[in-house]
Amino acid sequence: MDEPAARPFDASVILLAEALGSVPADWSTISLAKYIRDSVLTPPSRRSDPVGAGVKILQAISALTDRGLDASAFVRYGLGPRLGDIIAAFASLPQLLALVPEGGTPEGISQILETLPEELESWSHLCAADASPKKKSVGSGNPEGVLLNSLMEITHDWHGRVNVWIQQASLSELIGWACPVEEVFDSLVGHEIPDVEIGEHYGWIVDRLTETYLSDWSEKSLHLEFRWQKGGMPNVFPDVIFNLRPVQCDALNAEIAERAAMGASDRVQRETVEQLEIQAGQLVKAGHRDQAASIYRMILKIAPGDVGVRNNLGFSLIPDDPRKALRHLTAAARSGYDQPFINAHNRMMCNLLIGVPKEALQIAENVWNSSMVEQMVPAILWGQQEGEWVICHVPDARSEVAKLALSAAQILGGEAFDVWKNRLRVVAEVVHKMD
Repeated sequence: MDEPAARPFDASVILLAEALGSVPADWSTISLAKYIRDSVLTPPSRRSDPVGAGVKILQAISALTDRGLDASAFVRYGLGPRLGDIIAAFASLPQLLALVPEGGTPEGISQILETLPEELESWSHLCAADASPKKKSVGSGNPEGVLLNSLMEITHDWHGRVNVWIQQASLSELIGWACPVEEVFDSLVGHEIPDVEIGEHYGWIVDRLTETYLSDWSEKSLHLEFRWQKGGMPNVFPDVIFNLRPVQCDALNAEIAERAAMGASDRVQRETVEQLEIQAGQLVKAGHRDQAASIYRMILKIAPGDVGVRNNLGFSLIPDDPRKALRHLTAAARSGYDQPFINAHNRMMCNLLIGVPKEALQIAENVWNSSMVEQMVPAILWGQQEGEWVICHVPDARSEVAKLALSAAQILGGEAFDVWKNRLRVVAEVVHKMD
């Protein structure tokens, strides 16, 4: 469930609007929060300026603190759990691949690991020493149960260890994803994570300042926002921070109701699903589609009602089995997947691949008429380069839908071609202005 169609708040757009070459001290508070979030959660070697990013992040942290928000706590307690998710997921990928049916040979696993960010190598070695998976029991009466239990142990237990490190590490170590030596890591066993409430409050403010859609907020953030709006809790942050973004009560209530209707899983299960999603996403981006699809199927065994995972499974299957991909993508759309243009593009691509351009054109028409938004919809989509399937980061899924519709209309002939040519021109002008 998204916020109003016009998307009145978009931290990415606000950050992009900052003057080229300006320093963090001159940025808006929203831009500072968004920059810190995106930078800290991006592997250091893959930041836009790997050498100077650390200094710039510290400058942004200092500037955000000057605005009345404890930016060190924002990083440690607000972003820390998310950083822990990413590090734990990447580092435990070899252990996961040793369990899944399509995990591959040791040589294949080594090739997959070579695609990971360089700072994850030491974390991966640390995980191998700390969290070896249990082998599936031969002749077990419940092999699937044994497998899921092993997945839980790898994802949940190892994730918990990394989160303890997050709370103990220095700010510079967090920014640099600095892997501790094994002796130091082992010494953290038994340390308690500080007041959980602090983490929940800072997680809420991270969502409030950086996430466009309520559907991307954590459930706890939604509940804290509800309590705050109803006057059920004191201001834990300055009023000026809350005033940066209005959150509509109706949209909030609708999102909370939808989460409740979908059913809540236990915390350990949610953590496991989140870890597996990160790992599957990395495999897709690295071109290992079979392994990614296998992991998405595992997630659906744990959380069969997860619409986002159903959509992502379909996405991972598009290049190799578009008919099967279309079934999953259609199921996700019917279940209310919250990114209609992205889902529509993927379904259109499937239909074009299987030779049904008329259906692709109808999907485009439906999403254009029912789900249009005024601002861009950044997306990760499939594309082709020199005959090979590649993951593409595109600035606007609306434009990509229009391009596919134009291709379908060209195949079919008729007036639709001119209609979609004009629609593409209009949305392309918006993208050009943003550039």
